[in-house]
Amino acid sequence: RDELAAAGRAKLAVPYGDAPRRHYDLFLPEGVRQPSLFCGDLERDGQAALVNAEGIYERAAGQWWALGPDEGERFEDVEWLATVDGACAAPGGGLWFGEDRQYVRVDASSMAIFHIAEATGPAVVGEVFGVAIPARDQLLFARERGPDDGEWTPVTFAKGVIESVGASANVLWVLVGNHLYRYDGEWGEADVILPSGADRLLAHAAGGVWAVGDDQACHIGEAPVRLRGIRPMEHFLTQTTDVVVESAGEVVLAVDGEPTTGVAGDEPGLWVFSQLPLGGPGWHELTVTSDAGSRRLSYRVMAGDVSWEIDVQPIYEDHCASSSCHGSDSEDTVDLSTYDAWFDRAIDIQNAVVTGRMPRDAGDEWNGDLVATIVDWIDGGMQP
Repeated sequence: RDELAAAGRAKLAVPYGDAPRRHYDLFLPEGVRQPSLFCGDLERDGQAALVNAEGIYERAAGQWWALGPDEGERFEDVEWLATVDGACAAPGGGLWFGEDRQYVRVDASSMAIFHIAEATGPAVVGEVFGVAIPARDQLLFARERGPDDGEWTPVTFAKGVIESVGASANVLWVLVGNHLYRYDGEWGEADVILPSGADRLLAHAAGGVWAVGDDQACHIGEAPVRLRGIRPMEHFLTQTTDVVVESAGEVVLAVDGEPTTGVAGDEPGLWVFSQLPLGGPGWHELTVTSDAGSRRLSYRVMAGDVSWEIDVQPIYEDHCASSSCHGSDSEDTVDLSTYDAWFDRAIDIQNAVVTGRMPRDAGDEWNGDLVATIVDWIDGGMQP
């Protein structure tokens, strides 16, 4: 034990929990200096694997087996190892791993290396969809073994370049700009408000996915109670809205603890709350309970009267519209010439003007009143 540790082939007392005795010792096969990645349960006698540039070390049937590239060759630096909810096995068996634009699939009888020039991220695997690889605005699919059994099948996303891909509980999640798509045999767009600057998805073994942004993260997944017409952290310019609840059993909805009566919809499991009173200006809490479960979310009713067209757009045109700043013909900076551009980047813009980072070449005409107008517009609900 001590000799292996001194030789760099053991990691001792690696913690995996808060309790004093929750730790393990990791002993590496001969020739492995440092594992890049591992999957499976290293403590119990189940499937587990270590993968690095020298090769693959897999435990099966209680024994460790060494696999690798041809003699004298190496994999590229291994940066990712695809798993199915934390388990090693990919659809059809075997492992997928790689780095940058190199994708390796290996099992007990074969190894295949794919070089995909347009690839932009790690592969994800799942029983429903097989293998998926992001490639700019496309997702490349292959069942089980990859294109040995057929060509990659592309799915194109018209709304932009894929930011991140994640998979859990046999559901594939794809982040494209501020849009989140899911695939469980059929494609659909998730009706959620993502964190500001969301650019990364982290799979959750219990189901769903975490969307990670600048300074926030939120969990998105299946819920026993589904809502239409209202979303978590949504801002409303009106004090009423139509809400539809989808859930099994009778539904009770309350705003700030005050219950409201709904009407059964035309389809089983649907309850309709027409012109639901949202309350006065400020933050409110909505709770829904049913036989299937419960759900709670917060939203905000806005009271601002500052608009983009009358108040904010003139500020932009006077101070930000040049080609060297944020004009429509800017090549090196973000185009902020439209309402939608300001709406999508509102928090970033607010931080920039409040801290003085924008405008970069502020003249004598730039003052605190203009900053206050922008802040009031954002806090007031960003009216067009």
